Amino acid sequence: AAEERRPAVYKADARLACAARRLHWQTLRIASEAVIAPQQWQLSTPACAGLRRKLRKATAAGVSLAPAAAPGARLPWAALDRIAADWARAHRGERGFSMGRYTRGYLSGQRVYLACQSGQVIAFASFHQRRHEWVLDLMRHGAGVPDGTMQALVARAIEDARALGLPRLSLAAVPALRPR
Repeated sequence: AAEERRPAVYKADARLACAARRLHWQTLRIASEAVIAPQQWQLSTPACAGLRRKLRKATAAGVSLAPAAAPGARLPWAALDRIAADWARAHRGERGFSMGRYTRGYLSGQRVYLACQSGQVIAFASFHQRRHEWVLDLMRHGAGVPDGTMQALVARAIEDARALGLPRLSLAAVPALRPR
């Protein structure tokens, strides 16, 4: 109270929101989840024209994607540490709350996609894995990453999710147009 902090529940499902209201908590929609159905997603649709341009730019810059590392797999920690530190400096630190924070222990429990250029890791994206869904979590890159690199990481994850028969891939929360 002295610091004017208030407890909050983020990304509550309907059941939890109802329980919170019974405890006289106020509920407020501040975000919506951006969800893709990998089985229906098609890169060839007109809506993905901008994405296709981004992916071509990444390819032209020599960006390649390493096979995804499943939770517990060996990762190139020195490169990921460097990229995460560069990202944190450029973005005034790790955020926390609604965004994950980079630590080796945290990342080792996720599916990790790596982008490389000239044999060096230049960016990565991680996903929480659930039985029927993946959820985008960390996206980190250093300075000067080629245009389209981050989009290529996400597009690859969507394709992999489709190949595995997953019905849902969440790109995480996006701000609500109007709080309700």
